Amino acid sequence: IFITITNKRKPLQNSYHIGEEVLSKKEVIKYLGVNIDSKLSFKQHIQEKCKRATTVLNMLKRNLYFAPRSVKKKAYISCVLPILEYASTSWSPTSAKQSNSLEMIHHNAARFVSNIYHKKGNFEVISISKILKDLKWESLEERRIQNRLTMAYKIINNQVILDSDMLPKVMHQQPTRTCNEVKVGYENQLFEPQSDIDVVNSTFFYATPIIWNNTVSPLQAKSPSVDAFKHHFQKK
Repeated sequence: IFITITNKRKPLQNSYHIGEEVLSKKEVIKYLGVNIDSKLSFKQHIQEKCKRATTVLNMLKRNLYFAPRSVKKKAYISCVLPILEYASTSWSPTSAKQSNSLEMIHHNAARFVSNIYHKKGNFEVISISKILKDLKWESLEERRIQNRLTMAYKIINNQVILDSDMLPKVMHQQPTRTCNEVKVGYENQLFEPQSDIDVVNSTFFYATPIIWNNTVSPLQAKSPSVDAFKHHFQKK
């Protein structure tokens, strides 16, 4: 089988062969557990993960309804969260609807762990932000950003098989004006590639350098280990 990655509405129709066998074309293929579609929207992947995570969360709700908060929290973190975040460095929601679908499951889990629900006949506003704050949980979007930054740290410091040149640093030939200073500092600043295609700009090697430059501090960029790098997130 093969897949054509394109943003064209009417892509070229090509056929491919291995020997005398004609390869069949697919709009979505699964590679290492990630559903990759021809538009790189990851729509089917997110729908599939949301469905599976909801099924597991509902099972936990039925079986752990009277369990203490600590047990519910551990159950969600170990059984549901890995489903929602699997390989999240390689994909990202490309629409608000997809992002909201993921966050809704996270919010439902927060209510389950905190045992806070709307009571029958009483529909008072329950602040999900307050519930998340009490649990000390970040949003899934924040966690995906942290995962991407951690992977960037590993690549830059040659702790994975990917070449560090895939995230090149900016070579400053002349002093840059203070008004253009980035948070990470000139020494640690990454080159920010750009594309005319929005979907491409949301991929790891296009989106991560921008996030790195604007959110990581010089001290965090110089962390001696991955654990030390992650520890800076806990301070926020």
